[in-house]
Amino acid sequence: MKDTDFAFGNLAPPSPESTQHIRDIPVHPVTGGCMGNVNCQLCRKEFGYCNELDAELNAPPNQENGEEQEMIPRSQHSNAGNGNRGQNKKGSGLDFLTIDMLSSEKEPIKILAARTQDDTFRPGNQLVAVKVQFKGKMLLWNLRPNNPNLDIVGDMFGDDETKWAGKSMLIFKEKDDFDNKEWMRVEADEKKK
Repeated sequence: MKDTDFAFGNLAPPSPESTQHIRDIPVHPVTGGCMGNVNCQLCRKEFGYCNELDAELNAPPNQENGEEQEMIPRSQHSNAGNGNRGQNKKGSGLDFLTIDMLSSEKEPIKILAARTQDDTFRPGNQLVAVKVQFKGKMLLWNLRPNNPNLDIVGDMFGDDETKWAGKSMLIFKEKDDFDNKEWMRVEADEKKK
């Protein structure tokens, strides 16, 4: 049925006959929750009980068996220079700056704004979200405390990220000879001083 179809009685309260199947669903003896089967809307395959799925959907994030799980286990100071691991967040605002956008040639990048905010991937932690202009595009670049670029930018422009707006630097990718990983690197733009 389309939302433009006239369906007389669709908003009427259900009749006792039409709700008989609801009364026949077993109730869990301990939790009192619904023990009805949940079926896929497309293929009609059964994939669990209503109360089990409800518990999974309402469980706190990053917790499994009552233990808190870390999303990105890393040391305090790692070589995690490429920020968000190259994942663009299409459809959720600005694209993120990724390692694939960079070359080994040093290119100018300008900070438009910066702020400290909660890290959605590591609850309880904070990061510095930096809005930058790079190659004519406005992008976001998240700098976590374990990212060496955060220390470099802080040394260049000061510890107050709200004062970084309008500052420029050079950005490039660097390849580690040992493991062939590529990392984002920044340095001062001597021409802009």
